[in-house]
Amino acid sequence: MRDESVAGKWERVRVRHIHDHPPVLNINRRHDDALTAGERIADRFAEIMGSWTFIIIQSLILCGWITLNALAYIHHWDPYPFILLNWH
Repeated sequence: MRDESVAGKWERVRVRHIHDHPPVLNINRRHDDALTAGERIADRFAEIMGSWTFIIIQSLILCGWITLNALAYIHHWDPYPFILLNWH
């Protein structure tokens, strides 16, 4: 049995795995780097607007709006069917 150091073993493994090609490119990073400012803003906007947090908060605000308007006895600022069927 040969007595050799751990560093020597690792060096042989490292040398055995050297390849003759350029480094592999991360195409996701290259794509992100090529985006314009407008595209980055649009991506961030879509990420926020499509999140469950936004959908839940927006739904709660809408339910609150309908509840407050339905309970407003003196002045209904948004007549029935409230904001739900606004096609104007």
